[in-house]
Amino acid sequence: MAYKLGNESIPQGQFGALKPLSYVVRNIQNEIEDYSERQYKRMMQIAIDVLRDIRIYDQPSVQVEYFTLPPSGVFPFPHDYIDWIKIAIPMNGQMITLSVNNNMVLNRAQVCANDIRKMQQYPGVDFGGDGYLFSPHWYGGQFIGGLYGVGGGFNTAYFREDKTAQQFQFDGVIPNISEGRIVVMEYKSTGISEGSIIPAELIEPIKRGVIYRMNLHNSDVPMNMKQTYEQDYYRAIKRLRAFNNKFSMSEYMDTLYQTKKQSPKP
Repeated sequence: MAYKLGNESIPQGQFGALKPLSYVVRNIQNEIEDYSERQYKRMMQIAIDVLRDIRIYDQPSVQVEYFTLPPSGVFPFPHDYIDWIKIAIPMNGQMITLSVNNNMVLNRAQVCANDIRKMQQYPGVDFGGDGYLFSPHWYGGQFIGGLYGVGGGFNTAYFREDKTAQQFQFDGVIPNISEGRIVVMEYKSTGISEGSIIPAELIEPIKRGVIYRMNLHNSDVPMNMKQTYEQDYYRAIKRLRAFNNKFSMSEYMDTLYQTKKQSPKP
């Protein structure tokens, strides 16, 4: 029996594109014919390390978080935080994108574990400008297909990343902060665990990365084999980068026809 989707048949039990990280580790065990739980635990930790590196440098996992900014203007990093992409505040039906200010003086002073700095209070402000698209996400049980925000040059509020204290510090004029101003942050996430779901294009780079790192410090493995494992890993990473940066058909057609124009025929 087969299910129909458009013009394609989808047989029951068909191999899915998304797999948990544990599937990749079991796949490696099957490849090297070692099915012990001790080896599984070792491989799983290496796989987590490899996936973390891939998400930092080659294919980040993007998350969106809503949080209430306190009057101090200080907010801790999410537990899976790598780097921020966009930070904005909702106002008048749009997202006001804030600018980063790396010259802001960091204030980490606390009393009884509470931040004592205070931000400016302001009842409201109008903004305008062109939009930036936020990543689609879920919020309050509802799917948000996309949010647009204006550029940083149109606002009077800024933020700075404080990696030492693992927090953001906001400053400037943010309307209604005393009433619990909602801030939206799009950021790169690790989001890695044994049950992390990964797309099909990550399976091979993770497999090659685990095998390479498992043998890197093994004195019983010849140097030429270590070099082969290293080449296999970076070849898989190169293919992943090519996949992420591939030209879509519409982009190709736009490039092909961008210099062409129609004119009246005699």
